[in-house]
Amino acid sequence: EIYTEGNFKQLLRSIKFLGLMYFCEKRDGKTIINVEGPLSLLKLTEKYGTSLAKLLPTIIKAEKWRIRANIVKRYDIPRLFNFELDSRNKNLFPEYSLGEDYDSSIEEKFALEFNALKTGWKLKREPEALVVNNQILIPDFSFEKENMKVYLEIVGFWTQDYLQKKLQKLSQVKDENLIMAVDKKLACSKFKEIKGKIIYYENKVPIKEILRILREFEKNQMKKELKTLYCKDINLNKEVIKLEVLAKEQNITIETAKEYAKALKDFVLIGDELVSPEKISEIRKKLETFPEEIEYEKISEIIKKEGITNINQMLSYLGYEIVWGSLDMNSVIVRKKGENFKFK
Repeated sequence: EIYTEGNFKQLLRSIKFLGLMYFCEKRDGKTIINVEGPLSLLKLTEKYGTSLAKLLPTIIKAEKWRIRANIVKRYDIPRLFNFELDSRNKNLFPEYSLGEDYDSSIEEKFALEFNALKTGWKLKREPEALVVNNQILIPDFSFEKENMKVYLEIVGFWTQDYLQKKLQKLSQVKDENLIMAVDKKLACSKFKEIKGKIIYYENKVPIKEILRILREFEKNQMKKELKTLYCKDINLNKEVIKLEVLAKEQNITIETAKEYAKALKDFVLIGDELVSPEKISEIRKKLETFPEEIEYEKISEIIKKEGITNINQMLSYLGYEIVWGSLDMNSVIVRKKGENFKFK
């Protein structure tokens, strides 16, 4: 059991870097970290114990710290000792220089690869803590897109019991979504598949699988939002409504707003704008007063004054085409697509 003041974030980062198994909880207003010891493992105990020892320099660099542990000493008859040490005894330790604070190579490689894909999701490192029944879960990353958020926890050393506890904690978090990426090689107990949003990896977190889960989440989010929208009596009392505004007002994603717009009978989706038939009729009548060919800049100003920003899409919907005489905008004209064209 570990408590520190002044470098909690650095301590947590070190725990994650070393791949140690841990749980956080709030106790008397303080954040306590419980790190699993090597005796809870069936294998890899020496490797895990070494990683645990490497945590000590980070702990004693804090302004205030306290360590409590149960230690088994293997004599002829094993004995259990209670060990306690705090910052009042810091003179027992030499000064440590921790050097530069690096992320694990697994996390760094994943972040670089994910950000290079331009998925529309924003990857955020060290997001806010999730509090569950006075316990704290601090994921490694969050994926954020509009009103959606999904968390990613990368797990180093693990046991079946450890993952089950993590999943149990997660199941108590309402409206939260978390993916666990688990290093298959660092299993400290017999390997079995555990149900849940768990990805087992070797050497690197599989981006393709992460994207599959995110797409699945987007689809489920859209279904939930559409179900809510269809039960609402939404008053669309404007002639031109941007999908972005509709999404913000209804707390939905733009993709959901676009899908919802397809079912509306009183509006036409032009680009990313809902336009009433009355407004379309007004624009159509104004365009019909001009010659068959007209300068693009002139006609675009007319459409803009009607509150439309998707000029080209509106022209296409009304049966006009844009003709480029050269790269000079002054040479661009707009004309009807055909002599026999009839407006809808």
